[in-house]
Parts: sequence; structure tokens; C-alpha cells
Amino acid sequence: MSSYSSGWAERCVKRQYNNIRRILILGVIAIFFGVSALIAREIKPGVERWAIKTSATRAGSVKTVSLNDILQLTNPPGSRKNNPTYQKHDLI
Repeated sequence: MSSYSSGWAERCVKRQYNNIRRILILGVIAIFFGVSALIAREIKPGVERWAIKTSATRAGSVKTVSLNDILQLTNPPGSRKNNPTYQKHDLI
């Protein structure tokens, strides 16, 4: 009878351990999403730089150009193909 009761006790302890672990994991997830929501509310994406994003067209006159006109443009004077000055790009 002692082996039966010890097995039952071990199963109860494992269930309690699993329940506590689940509660802790759900708590950490809830805290993570709560903090994320608070940070997102404080950042206000798009608001701080809205004047910069929308001011480009107000600065000068707007001209509509067709793609064919752009493709017909020649290179600026003094430029050469694969100029090393313009080949240095930091991609990282």
C-alpha cells in the first residue's frame, strides 16, 4: 500500500509543478505583451517625423515626368562607368 500512495503523491507533485510552470509562463507572456503595448503607445510611430515626411512636396514645385523622359537622360559630365567613389556601400 505504501508504493501505491507514494506513486499517487508523486503524480500530485508533478501536476502541481506543471500547473505552477504554466502559470509562470502565462504570466511572463502577459507581462511581455503589456510592456510592449505601453512602449508602442509612447512611441507614436509616424507622428514625430510627419512634418518631415510631408514637407518635401511643399518645398518646391512639382513636375510630372514620364519614365521615357527619365530613361533618356544622359550621364552627368565627368562621370565614368563603375566610378569607385560610388561603389563603396556599407550593407551592414
